[in-house]
Amino acid sequence: MLRKDLFSIGAGIAGALALGAAAGTSAAFAAETQNQSDADIYEVRGRIAGMILQLSNLQTDYNGNRQAAINALQNAQNELTNAVDIRGANQRVSDHVLRTASDEITTLLTRLQADFGDYGGNKVQAITNLQAAQGSINAALATA
Repeated sequence: MLRKDLFSIGAGIAGALALGAAAGTSAAFAAETQNQSDADIYEVRGRIAGMILQLSNLQTDYNGNRQAAINALQNAQNELTNAVDIRGANQRVSDHVLRTASDEITTLLTRLQADFGDYGGNKVQAITNLQAAQGSINAALATA
């Protein structure tokens, strides 16, 4: 029975990791907001690269203003590259795992809280520990 329960828990966690954060939770909203923000940074950086290329191919100098614009665009592009580096792929994966764990804990809490058994106070203590874990995960996400 324990082996079956461990398999079920493992399958549940794996399923949660595969499916991502559940909609409607604050962690899921934060994830969607961060994903949109990341997409915005990448899109703007790509558009700047296109402008730099177009301006670089112009034949007219415009009294140095064209080059000044290119330099400013390159500086902006460098800043966005730094922003992307700060939230590199490892950070996004870590955030996703934390959000998924938080969502899984919500599911587990719902199940335990709906259970009518007492189990000598152990269930209540498990709920308390799950809530503490979820609080720590959410605090970690708030610092990301």
